[in-house]
Amino acid sequence: MNKYCYGSALALLMTGCAQQGTQVENTQVNPAQLTGEWQVESIDQGGIIDSSHVTLTFGDDGRISGSAGCNRYSASMSTSDNHVTVSQAASTRMACPPAIMQQEQRFLSALSEVSAWHREAGTWLVGDDAEGEPRLKLIAMNQVADASAQATTMPERHYRCGNAGQLSVRPVSYEVVELSVADQMLILSQVPTASGAKYGEGDLSLWEHGDTAIFESGGRRFDCRAITP
Repeated sequence: MNKYCYGSALALLMTGCAQQGTQVENTQVNPAQLTGEWQVESIDQGGIIDSSHVTLTFGDDGRISGSAGCNRYSASMSTSDNHVTVSQAASTRMACPPAIMQQEQRFLSALSEVSAWHREAGTWLVGDDAEGEPRLKLIAMNQVADASAQATTMPERHYRCGNAGQLSVRPVSYEVVELSVADQMLILSQVPTASGAKYGEGDLSLWEHGDTAIFESGGRRFDCRAITP
């Protein structure tokens, strides 16, 4: 199983990534069977800029295309024995704010190095490079639409977590939350628990129960209490 670190600020706060974490089920994907439009949620195991829209569409002709955040792009994706090669990439040449342009280059670079795809926790599509490192994490656009509709009925929660500071939890769906802590944005998936609601990803986890929560990262535990309006 891969281990995850999210950004230098969080890494310093949590003193690195632990070797053990929440177990996530991974399933290899035949790239020839990939279809539809997907939204990118993570590049090189880090979140993307809020409101930026990075997508990837698998075409029937062996090509992929979408929005890189500012420019439209397209590329060829050839397959052999569940391995892929992304080549012949081309994009438009619009100019956007520097942060968006930098993220766009990170995305296109990561995409060019994807050599295999796997499904994670039955929800995410993850693109790995030749060394098996996750470069891109995506969710199907139809799931995004369903999740948005579901999330409108679920309130955002805020906690005070000792030395970790304030932690905010925004529902993406009933099974996925967006966690904001130490100026970092994390995506966590729901995991089974006997009581309350627990979400995890790699060595990160959040366990909510009533007006309290437990946040764990890098082998450290933070007891949290809800912030009431």
